Amino acid sequence: MHIMVIPSWYSSPRNKVHGSFFKEQFKALANSNEKITVAYNEIWPITMFGKIDEKKGISFNIEDDLRTYRYKDYNYFPKSPLMFKSFNKRMDKLYQEIIKNEGKVDVIHAHSAFWGGIAATYISKKYNIPLVLTEHSSLKYAKYVKESYKKYIYNAYENANCLIAVGSGLKREMQKYVDRDIKVIHNMVDLKLFYLDECDENNELKINSERYLDEFNNKPSKLKTDILDIDKDKKVSQKKENEFKFFSCAFLEEGKGMEDLIKAFAESFRDENVTLKIGGDGSLKTLLEKLIKTLNMEKQIKLLGALSRKRVSEEMRKCDAFVLPSEHETFGVVYIEALACGKPVIGANNGGAEDIIKDYNGIIAKKSDISDLSNALRKIKDNYKTYDKYKIREKTILSYSEKVLVEKLKGVYKEVYERNN
Repeated sequence: MHIMVIPSWYSSPRNKVHGSFFKEQFKALANSNEKITVAYNEIWPITMFGKIDEKKGISFNIEDDLRTYRYKDYNYFPKSPLMFKSFNKRMDKLYQEIIKNEGKVDVIHAHSAFWGGIAATYISKKYNIPLVLTEHSSLKYAKYVKESYKKYIYNAYENANCLIAVGSGLKREMQKYVDRDIKVIHNMVDLKLFYLDECDENNELKINSERYLDEFNNKPSKLKTDILDIDKDKKVSQKKENEFKFFSCAFLEEGKGMEDLIKAFAESFRDENVTLKIGGDGSLKTLLEKLIKTLNMEKQIKLLGALSRKRVSEEMRKCDAFVLPSEHETFGVVYIEALACGKPVIGANNGGAEDIIKDYNGIIAKKSDISDLSNALRKIKDNYKTYDKYKIREKTILSYSEKVLVEKLKGVYKEVYERNN
């Protein structure tokens, strides 16, 4: 089956990691023998006019083994309904170039209505191609979605052959806008970098996954084996020290709960052999540095700055528990990555964490509640030995690995294609 995928944001020379989770999903689908073609409308802000040294119009490249078509140009009609017509025309030209070179498109899969899903709806209706639309973003918290844009977004929701939300909290929000069935299929998480830091003499993890295979919906045994194969060939790291280590990682921006985390940590563990490392960069970094200094917690709390995914993996494996009390999440990939390392996690009732964090793998604290977060931090430390890292790891793999989610998406593609033909 030929799937044309349309991301609303994607990598560019100015932001090479933008849309990295989209790309990982596309690569996983391509590796499962689906034909995947990326169609991306790369929109340059008009404020950058004359400052971008790239050729406008359609380009084609093989990017990370993905056949990728881009239409590059400025947004000449910012904040005007004309911009949607402009983007639709660009996507139409991309589509024509794709079918000329790649052949018939069987299914379109757009990621987020704003911008990609709106243009995908136009192409779907014009050429009678079934459309799958996965929403990743909340309209409630969107900074750049004007009220006048929402009718185009609602239209995309209503006209998709299959509408997907990446979390139950986001689904509940979307049901306020449209009266229709919405599936929940979580984001795909590449877990190859995230694993238990413990191996046996054969360099394979001591995992008994048979306990949880009944949750795997009777998938073929080979699929189960393939999923657990990512636990092989992992190296043993240094032994854990006596100090208890918390780790957090996020953009240091409003809404991520980092000020509350620092205050709650200081309230709970001042002068104890407990540390907190925070990975990430952002506009609040200077403020957080001052807060740590004001609280006299420089010896126990460290800001690590921006981290590569490899470094995030290393910090995950070195810590004892992960914490991110953000006020809003549509999903929460970083929670999954921590759980894949067998770590108990602390989140907040933020719309995304509730799907992921259960009694056996962590604690949900009240968002924006320093006292409740402080209690959660203390409870995780004091009850650390009651958490079964093998169970945490296994159930995460069986729920969120790429092979499980690829099978779900392929089922959706088959369903909408057969319904449309």
